[in-house]
Amino acid sequence: MHSRHYTHVAKAIVLVLAACGGSSTKPAEPAVAPIAVTFQPTPFTASFAQGSFVPPTPLNVSLSRLPDVPVSAAVVQDKPVLAGTTIAAFQVGTSNTFATSLTPSCQLSPGSYTGNLTLLLCTDPACSAPLPITGNVLPYSFQVAPGHVMTAKVAGAAVAGLISQCTASFFSATVGKVVDLVSSLPVTWQTSVGTSAGVPVVSGVTTTSTTWSGRVSERDGNNIPGVEYGAILVHATPESGPTLSATIFVVGG
Repeated sequence: MHSRHYTHVAKAIVLVLAACGGSSTKPAEPAVAPIAVTFQPTPFTASFAQGSFVPPTPLNVSLSRLPDVPVSAAVVQDKPVLAGTTIAAFQVGTSNTFATSLTPSCQLSPGSYTGNLTLLLCTDPACSAPLPITGNVLPYSFQVAPGHVMTAKVAGAAVAGLISQCTASFFSATVGKVVDLVSSLPVTWQTSVGTSAGVPVVSGVTTTSTTWSGRVSERDGNNIPGVEYGAILVHATPESGPTLSATIFVVGG
């Protein structure tokens, strides 16, 4: 008699479990959409002359939501067309907006440049695992016209970089070496040297409308290795536009 009662109770428990599904598995959580990025302005465009000063362009980056973890933001380039390698962007207050500025390199040669800049949200200094985001590619297009720049050589060896409005205009030359300057535009040349004892001088100067050449030395004939005797200034003034100046530091050697 008791056995039949227990059998009915067991069957009832099985039926209750079946009605409840008989499983403790939790339902899957909805997938979280990746962060979406919006740039302003887009695309990034600029037109300028080679060697001229290019003002920075403010860039605002809006995120659809903030990440759940602290991040730093950086803009990287597909080829070296900007001043700087990686450009940091900074959060505006506690908003979803990050801000930075972009400046095309003034040393770009004349021509057209197109490509993409990419925003990264980084969780570590090396940005080894950037967060997955969408819309984070910013197209750019630059038009670079010929401008006024100079190049320099010392004893036939090129001096790195251009001499322009936006780049360094000084370099060193050893006593007795010939310095050559070449201007991209026809110019009027002017050479400035000191008159006191112990200052550098230049001899054998020859010029054309676009070239300058001269041998540098110390006024009193001294040539002590490593001693800096001062500077010679060479100015190149085009028919229109600003004057470019090369500063040549003369050192013993």
